Amino acid sequence: KKKSILYEARTLMKERGYDPSKVDSILSSYNIIYSMNTPKERELDEQYRKLKERNDNNKLYYQENARKKYALVSEAQSLSYSTDWKSTSQRMKAMMEEWKSIGYAGMENDRLWEAFNSARQKFFDNQDRHFQEVKSEHEQRKAQKQSLIHEAESAAYSSEWKATNALMDDLMTRWKAVGSAGKDNDDRLWSAFQSARNRYYSRRSAARAEQDNVYATRRQMKSNLVSEAQ
Repeated sequence: KKKSILYEARTLMKERGYDPSKVDSILSSYNIIYSMNTPKERELDEQYRKLKERNDNNKLYYQENARKKYALVSEAQSLSYSTDWKSTSQRMKAMMEEWKSIGYAGMENDRLWEAFNSARQKFFDNQDRHFQEVKSEHEQRKAQKQSLIHEAESAAYSSEWKATNALMDDLMTRWKAVGSAGKDNDDRLWSAFQSARNRYYSRRSAARAEQDNVYATRRQMKSNLVSEAQ
């Protein structure tokens, strides 16, 4: 009978994720069997003691691992709705490494893993959805800015200075209102926009300089006439 109890306990303990409380229940019937204190029984008693000690150690080990994993599950769930994408993503990855370093948690292990993984997945799904929305916004803003660039380029060779001045000011106001099209696009788009505007302003400056020369020549001619008339 004692051999049978020890065999049953030993067999159960070989199973992955066995329940230590079930082994306790099996071993509890060992001590109620009358002992004749024979050498063979003393040998079985020693086997019983070692099994009991190993099971108790496993129970404590599983409990401690479960406690650590519960803490990670709780933290992951509290972070699952975070919108601090960068730092939370880094923390989620670090928590996964912590999880891997923690040993088996007994009967609770699979349930804890499902809760932990579900919380992490919820955060990463939200993050992916956010980045897709940002990407879509950037594409829309990119198209808006390309349209403004086209307007600026079309007006760059206009000689209607007053109307074009107003248009360039309006284009700049609209450009600022659009917002960022993403760091991969902003500098390139701004360079193209500003290049078109600069072409216009360079032409305007040249035209003003030419007009100033004409005015200077006329002033000199009229000054000469004034002198002659006097």
